[in-house]
Amino acid sequence: MNLILYAVPPPPARPVIVARIDRCEVITPSEAHKVWAIYKRRGWLREMSDQVEDLGYKREFESIKPTNLSNVRFSRAQVKFYDPYVPVPGQHKATSLRRYQLYPLGPESSRSLESKLEPAFGDHKRKSESARTRAACEGTVYDPVHDRIQNRLDKLLRLRFGSAAVSCESRHVDLTLRYSSGTRHEVAFFDVKTEPTVKLCIRAAVGQLLEYSYYPSEERATNLIVVGWALSEPEDAQYLHHLRKL
Repeated sequence: MNLILYAVPPPPARPVIVARIDRCEVITPSEAHKVWAIYKRRGWLREMSDQVEDLGYKREFESIKPTNLSNVRFSRAQVKFYDPYVPVPGQHKATSLRRYQLYPLGPESSRSLESKLEPAFGDHKRKSESARTRAACEGTVYDPVHDRIQNRLDKLLRLRFGSAAVSCESRHVDLTLRYSSGTRHEVAFFDVKTEPTVKLCIRAAVGQLLEYSYYPSEERATNLIVVGWALSEPEDAQYLHHLRKL
C-alpha cells in the first residue's frame, strides 16, 4: 500500500502533507514478534521508555504487545519527503482530521492531494498583507539533538587534531578548526543543522556560513562544512557536486 503522511498544526492552519511512502508492506504477527525481540535484545525498548519518561510521561515499551510496536515495513528509499510541505486542499477530507490515525483515501482523494504537489502557474490568490495576531505558545520540552551532535563532533576533532586546533561557538560559528595541509594553513567552519533532509540542512546553513566567513569583505575560512544527521539521497550528492563546480 501507499501511505501519505500529514501533520496537523494548531488551528486555523490547515494540515500539510509532509511525506509519502510507496509500497509499504504490512508485516505478519510472527514478524512483529521477531522485531520486538530484536528491540529488546539491543536495549531499544528500554531506551524508548527512558525518552518518554524524560518528557514527563510513563510508558513501559517492554510490556507492549509486539503487534502494537511494529506493523509495517519499508526502506528509506521508499520514502519521499515534500519540501516545502504541501497544504491540504480546503475541501479535502483531511482538513477535518485532528488525530493521527490511518485513514483510507479513495482514488479521487489521492489524486486531489497529488495534484497539489505540482506547481501551478497563472492566476493565483495573493497572500494577505494585513496585520495579524500570533497566538502565544506554551513552553515545551525539546530534545537537544543539535547540542549532542556538536559535542560529539567537538570531541572527534579534538582527538584527531588536538584541543588547541578547535574552537567552539567562536564568532557564532558552531565549531572552528585550524589545521595545516602541507604548507597551507586551513580554517574550517562547521555549522550543525538538525533538519530532516540534507537539502534543508544545506539551505539553513549556507547563508550563515557565507556570512561568518566573508561578511563584509574578508575570507575567514577556507572550508565551509554543513553537519547534519539526515540520510542523503542521490540528488543530494548531485547537488553538492554541482555547487562545488560553481
